[in-house]
Amino acid sequence: MWRFRLKNRFLLSPIFGLKKWQRKEGECKDINTYKTSVGDDIDAWLKILHLYHIQDWMIILVETYDVKKANKLLPRTTVLDKIRSDFAAKTADRCFAVINPIKSESRSAESWRGLITRIRHLMLTAYDRTLSLFEDIIREQRERRNNPNWNFCHYFLLQEELVFELNHHLRFLLVECKASLLDLRSYLNNNNDNLE
Repeated sequence: MWRFRLKNRFLLSPIFGLKKWQRKEGECKDINTYKTSVGDDIDAWLKILHLYHIQDWMIILVETYDVKKANKLLPRTTVLDKIRSDFAAKTADRCFAVINPIKSESRSAESWRGLITRIRHLMLTAYDRTLSLFEDIIREQRERRNNPNWNFCHYFLLQEELVFELNHHLRFLLVECKASLLDLRSYLNNNNDNLE
């Protein structure tokens, strides 16, 4: 397993799975439509991710919010609940629902912000997990340095790849920090009257 990944640039392989399903015959509004069509597709997709050792994934359900139907009784189980119970019983945060912006803009904006936050968190978690696995491989290689078949060039290339990835990670963190500071500045500028 490790040899295959190291030969193919361990950290440059995909670490996060995300796929969109779009049905031509309409939306997946009820449990029966989900069971007959989308459920099998999700199951096949998750098996492919498992085959390629991709542990991190996310399922996003785009819901159409209708004010007229909101007053009616809610069904006992929603499609999102069924997806969570079928595929993400232990990791419910991997299934997320957003509201279609065409039907309800005010509620949609907040749900899409939540989605972006969730994706950012899951991607950083996946990246950190992959990075720590890579550090363990390097540590293992360093501990084998007294073996007669130990290869310094291989060890050096692993170290170089780790430095490259950490440098890229540092740049990403600096961009995130700068974006947060700009958000803070715009917040303070907009609310300057309230603070005085």
